[in-house]
Amino acid sequence: MLTALVIDASPAARRQVTGLLELSGWGVHEAADAEDARWLSTATHPDLVVTAATVPGAESGAALLRELRRAGSTARFLVVTVEPT
Repeated sequence: MLTALVIDASPAARRQVTGLLELSGWGVHEAADAEDARWLSTATHPDLVVTAATVPGAESGAALLRELRRAGSTARFLVVTVEPT
C-alpha cells in the first residue's frame, strides 16, 4: 500500500485531504506542524507528502519539503491550499 503524509495546521483541511487519499486506497499519516512532519517522514518513509503552503515551525511548506529532501526523503511532494467547507 502506498502511504502519504498530510501536513496542515487545520484539522479540517487534514481530514479533507486524508479522506480523498484514503478513498483512493492510500495509507495516510497526518502532521499539524513541521516538528511532527519531520518525525513522521523519517519514521514512515511516505511515498507522497502533501503540505499546506504555510506550516507552523517552518519558513513555508515548500521550505519544509526542501528540508525533508535534504534529509533523504524520496517522496513525491505536493504543496496545496485547502479551504475546508
